[in-house]
Amino acid sequence: MKFIEINKKKDAHTEEWIVIILSVIFAYLINTLFLSLTNSTSITASLVVLIASMSVFSITYYYGKDKLQQRLKNKK
Repeated sequence: MKFIEINKKKDAHTEEWIVIILSVIFAYLINTLFLSLTNSTSITASLVVLIASMSVFSITYYYGKDKLQQRLKNKK
């Protein structure tokens, strides 16, 4: 029983780290696009774009995951 609980916690932590890594990559790509389009060197604007894009990615991921789980439950 404890083994199953430990595995679930480990899976949850693994998923969190994967989302963090993917959101950092997404934020870097969006920031690169933003800087190339605006030719801006503002550190403040760059940080705002990074934080906003990381937030958008993680919110979208968890929202999509919940919607997908609800659809799968409804089909059963």
